[in-house]
Amino acid sequence: MDPWTCYRLFPSSVLKKIKFYSQGFEFDTELICKLVRYGLKPKEVPIDYSARSFEDGKKINVFRDGPKALIAILKYRLK
Repeated sequence: MDPWTCYRLFPSSVLKKIKFYSQGFEFDTELICKLVRYGLKPKEVPIDYSARSFEDGKKINVFRDGPKALIAILKYRLK
């Protein structure tokens, strides 16, 4: 599952019950972890998109943002 592709669909009633703390790319991980805790099961749906290069403005980086995502998983999913 790629939480950073920015496509999500879920009941807004669940979103209103969740308090968020993250402000960077780890927000996506926090959102997914908390939705799973509420009993929602993420499903992958094929989409067509062209990934941006760093020259095009891509900002996510596996070495900078990967550890933040892992910490968010530990913090919000395994709590």
